[in-house]
Amino acid sequence: FDMNHVMFIQKKIEESLQKQETQPTIINVRKASALTMIVLIGIGLAFIFLFDYSVDVIKENIFIIENSNKILQQFLIGQFYTRELTLLRNDKYTNFQGVKREDKVTATQANILNIYNLTHNYLQRLIVTDTPFSSQNSKMISNDNVIVYSIDHNFNISSFTVNIHTGIEHVNNALFFISTLDFNSLIPTNKHVFRYLRNSFNSIYTGLEDLKDVYFDQLTNIINKCALLI
Repeated sequence: FDMNHVMFIQKKIEESLQKQETQPTIINVRKASALTMIVLIGIGLAFIFLFDYSVDVIKENIFIIENSNKILQQFLIGQFYTRELTLLRNDKYTNFQGVKREDKVTATQANILNIYNLTHNYLQRLIVTDTPFSSQNSKMISNDNVIVYSIDHNFNISSFTVNIHTGIEHVNNALFFISTLDFNSLIPTNKHVFRYLRNSFNSIYTGLEDLKDVYFDQLTNIINKCALLI
C-alpha cells in the first residue's frame, strides 16, 4: 500500500461521509463515534460530580477537626479562669492589678460566659456535620465511653458514662452556672466548679483526642478515595 493508495481510500471515505451515504460500515462508524462521545461525556460529568463532592467532604472534615481543636483550646482557657475565680475568693490572692476584687470577679465571669457560648457553638458544628462516617467510626463517636464525675452537697463523688458529645455539653454547661455564681460559692467543691475542673482536662480531654483520631481516619479514607477516583 503506497501513500497514493491510502490517500485515495481516505478521500473515498470522506466523500461517502459528506454524501451521507448509508452503507452499513459508515453507519456503524457514526454509531460508534456517537456512543463513544456519550460515554466520554458521561464519564467526565460523573468525575466532576464525584470530585467536587469529595472536595466538599474533605473541607467539612478539616472544618470539624478545627472545631474540635477549638473546643480543647476553650477548655484550657476555661480552666484558667475558673481556677482564678476560686483564688479570687481568697483575700491573700493579689495577683491582679488596677481593679477591685469584685470587678475582677465580674470580668472573669463574663469571660467564662463567653467561653461557654463559643464552646457551645463549636460543639453544635460537630453534632450537625454531614460528613459521611464509616460504620466503625460512627460507632466510636456514639459509644458511651466518656466518664463524667460529679459531687453532691455531702462531698460524695459519683460518675456516669456518656458519649463524647454529651460529655462535652454536660461539662460545658457547668461554665454557664459558674458565670452566675455568687462570690461565696466560688469554691472548688461547688458542684459546678468541681464538674468543670474535674472533667474538662481529664476524661473529656481524652475523649476529644480520640474523637480527633476518628476525624483524621475519616479524612484519610476520603483522600484515598479521591486519589483512586483521579
